[in-house]
Amino acid sequence: MAAVQATGGGILDSALEAVSVGSMYALGDFTSRVPSGGALSSVYVGGSVNDSVFEAGGRLSSPFALGDFTNSSAQAGSLSVVHVGGAIGEDSTDGDTDAIHAGEGRFFVRDENWAGWVDRDHDHWFDNVRAWVG
Repeated sequence: MAAVQATGGGILDSALEAVSVGSMYALGDFTSRVPSGGALSSVYVGGSVNDSVFEAGGRLSSPFALGDFTNSSAQAGSLSVVHVGGAIGEDSTDGDTDAIHAGEGRFFVRDENWAGWVDRDHDHWFDNVRAWVG
């Protein structure tokens, strides 16, 4: 799948599944599960990410959200940069534990409260969301 685009400033509330996704753009808020067995090259969300999961068996290159990243996970074989304009956080409403996780390497993660590198020796907790490698 080369690209997925949602416009109109509303919530995209569905599941997308593909072997590999080149780029995905949501101009408003985003609520969905995006599993990819291969790579998920770039994800841009113009609003907040809520109750979502981004999964890539390969590389998840650059998830980017202008708003908050709440009750959501990003998991991949490897990550490069995770940029969130608002806060990364978790509350108890969805009943699960979310994470930002890479199987190998290291990645840079930033939200409104912290920015830094995460690797096997250095994880970081955003509210109740663990960013880690391993």
